[in-house]
Amino acid sequence: MNVSVILAIGAALLSFYLVLLESYWVNGAPPVLFANAKEFARITFESITAYVPAKYLSFLFGCFWIPVYASLLFSIRELKKNGTVSERFSKESGFPTKFFLAAIAVAWIGNGSEFLLRENGTTGFRFVWIEAGIVCLFVLGIGFWGIRMRVENGRIGAFLTVLAVGSLFVGYNFHPFSRGTLFALSVGFCFLLIGGASSPWMLRFSRWIAEHASNRRILLFIGASILVSGAMQFLEQMTPVAEGTSIPVKLDFRPFSTAKDVETVFGVYGETGRNLYFWGNVLDMILPIPVCLMIGSIYSRCADYLHFPRIWNLLPFGFLVFDPIENAIMMYFLNVWPLIPEGLAAFTGTLTFLKLTFVLLGYALLAVGLLTFSILYLFRKLKNSKV
Repeated sequence: MNVSVILAIGAALLSFYLVLLESYWVNGAPPVLFANAKEFARITFESITAYVPAKYLSFLFGCFWIPVYASLLFSIRELKKNGTVSERFSKESGFPTKFFLAAIAVAWIGNGSEFLLRENGTTGFRFVWIEAGIVCLFVLGIGFWGIRMRVENGRIGAFLTVLAVGSLFVGYNFHPFSRGTLFALSVGFCFLLIGGASSPWMLRFSRWIAEHASNRRILLFIGASILVSGAMQFLEQMTPVAEGTSIPVKLDFRPFSTAKDVETVFGVYGETGRNLYFWGNVLDMILPIPVCLMIGSIYSRCADYLHFPRIWNLLPFGFLVFDPIENAIMMYFLNVWPLIPEGLAAFTGTLTFLKLTFVLLGYALLAVGLLTFSILYLFRKLKNSKV
């Protein structure tokens, strides 16, 4: 994995947190899609304003977006260099690359000018509309690639076209428009780089999953998933609670949870319940391994039959990245109970959201693959029986 891929992943995560904070700053609430993140945004924003005067926030957020701009520029250059998209990419990538260089320059000049002028008590230079125009041109350039590439590489062409339209839709529902658009673009280019020659070890891992996706191993992964999840359910049901009180929803299923949620759940559990929760967390660190291998293996079999992109079998492994971190922090909360750090609890809630996102995407991928496989398999069976 080279620097461009690492930068793209970091930029995608950074832009996710930035749209939460900047939307809260402007509108008093995160975007509608992340409405439950209000407590996280409030705590983080108050922590920032404790050190940064309000008049410098625009400059600060603008500087935070510079790495996202840079990651998109490096992503384009990386795709142009290794030619993973198509041969046309290197011929047609100059136009958007120049505009994105201009956007970075405008961002630097705009933020710097605003900072200096506001320091002197004036309104300052606001570059946001110029930036939005350049970002729109960049999005149109991506859509143009998609249309031009559909003959040579239909999948990539369709992906770029959908990315262009989708990023504008996301930008429309976020504020400022350009920042929401950049968030969608950074996520899209992150997936492009991860699924290409820029990430050779991921390609090898994807190929390894597909090559070892035998019926026996799939059954083994399914059995291990059921065994571990069953043990977790058994520990949860053993939790002693007061009569008439139901066991609260686990923190693993509470995206954007807060310190109040942690205190509520652990308070209901009691001392014995918290000890059981600790061992459930130990099992929860093991669970993502068989679950991810199960989903990846089944999808690989479906993908080979349907000629779908095999690389998507890595999608559920995002669960394996965020879940252990979340569980490690939960163990820390158990250790320091009843003193739950408010900021860390809110951050853990965002990790839960990211974890559940990959879990849902993984199972959706599995469902689509199995459904398409079943329909096509039955159709071919009926067609052969008529012959």
